[in-house]
Order: sequence, then C-alpha cells, then structure tokens
Amino acid sequence: MGLAASCDRIHRFDLADRAYGRAFKLVRATPEYYNNVGYPYLLRGKLQDARANFLKPMSWRPTIRPWSTI
Repeated sequence: MGLAASCDRIHRFDLADRAYGRAFKLVRATPEYYNNVGYPYLLRGKLQDARANFLKPMSWRPTIRPWSTI
C-alpha cells in the first residue's frame, strides 16, 4: 500500500495501479484499501470513480453513518 501511495504522490498512476492490484491480493477488501484506491482517482479528476471507492465500505455497515449526531 505504501508503494502505491508513493507512486500516487509522484503521479505515476501506471505503477500505482499495479501496486494496488498486488496489495489487494494481500489485504483484500478493507476500508483503508478502498480509501487509498479512491485517492488517485481524485488526482486524475475521475470524481465518480473516487466516490464509488470511498462509498464501498459504507455499504457493508449501512446503519453506521460517520456524520450522524447520535
């Protein structure tokens, strides 16, 4: 995940995509993974793809909302 994030920072998205693919095999689907995958989409200007990745983990536990005032 660190390698992929580093590649994002220097805008080497081709290498970042490969690193995220390998990271998925190791960590599987975690909220942190989808957050990190969504970030380069923001940098590329693909806002819908970024949003989809950011919202994936929220669908796993729909009763918990971080913006709730409960």
